Amino acid sequence: MYTDTHTHTTFSSDGKMSPEEAVIAAKEKNLSGIAFTDHFDYDYPGNNHEFRYSFDEYFDKIVPIKEKYAGDFSVYTAVEVGFQKHVYNEINSIINKYDFDFIIGSTHVINRVDPYSGEFYKGRSKEETYLEYIKAVYENVMLFDNYDAMGHFDYHIRYATMFKNRTFYYKDFSDYMDEIFKHLISKNIALEINTSTYQKVPLDTQNLIRYKELGGEMVTLGSDAHRVEDIARIFKEILPIIKDCGFDYIVHFEQRKPVFDKIIL
Repeated sequence: MYTDTHTHTTFSSDGKMSPEEAVIAAKEKNLSGIAFTDHFDYDYPGNNHEFRYSFDEYFDKIVPIKEKYAGDFSVYTAVEVGFQKHVYNEINSIINKYDFDFIIGSTHVINRVDPYSGEFYKGRSKEETYLEYIKAVYENVMLFDNYDAMGHFDYHIRYATMFKNRTFYYKDFSDYMDEIFKHLISKNIALEINTSTYQKVPLDTQNLIRYKELGGEMVTLGSDAHRVEDIARIFKEILPIIKDCGFDYIVHFEQRKPVFDKIIL
């Protein structure tokens, strides 16, 4: 029984499922819990309010659902924070007002461009764009500290459809990845395995193996679902891969503390 630690409801501007619908679907898929990590991207390019919502309204909605299913199914209050260096203080001041169970820290925007738009790749090579992205991840990881898991470290590969081989290989960026992994480990921040990405592009398992070699123990598993049908997507396929990379447990967070769930295949 596992928790889907990365999902988006209608509190996200791109979410297509209500929290209640998501809980029902997650229970049908034999999960033990779900974290509602709706988008909080402060000062998103072009529209500062596109990926923002009222946290007061969020808690007013989610807490009763959490209480309704308590004892049978776990619902976690959570958020996915989009890192940008220039709004570091603003992000922290807002997030610190609320008692989240879990916070994901993600890099969605690089130099005011989201790879989702496709503009990030125009006229440039795979090597150029991938290096720029991982540099941004590195800088964000080193600056921010108020989060529990680093979200989809290779988010950019989802939209790099112009490249024949989109996989993000550890060997090509080992210096950056080693420093990122070491920092996460030293701060007790988990590494997310985001199955939305690996439904589209294969995971280079050397990233996971190296994280483990350096002492990493905490891996979260999230679908990044925006629709009920995508909750826990390809968990069954990914769990054996995580196990083969040396991990006996995945983690979820309760009140910002990691809980280890044994991988049973």
